Amino acid sequence: MTKHRAQVHASGPVILEPFTFGDRKANRSVAIFWKDALKGVMGLRVPTCTDRELPEAWKRVGRKNLHKLSAVDGSSFVPMHLRGIRSAFAFDHHFASPGFRLVG
Repeated sequence: MTKHRAQVHASGPVILEPFTFGDRKANRSVAIFWKDALKGVMGLRVPTCTDRELPEAWKRVGRKNLHKLSAVDGSSFVPMHLRGIRSAFAFDHHFASPGFRLVG
């Protein structure tokens, strides 16, 4: 019997967003704790939105049907789509709107 493990992907901006939140709302040690805790996530992959993909990300951010889509979310959609990632551990509807399955 083979064991299947989910691969964990988090874009660079998605990793930076909670770091900034912790730094601003708590203190730098909370932000550093967050950064250091990521080392314990086995197999964490960090796909980034490349220079060639960025124009597509900006198009998504500007779409009227994705009301108030953040640049962080928009820049995550493109690498997710190109790499065949279909599920997102997310709590907001923005990931469901373009067709990602929400997990969480």
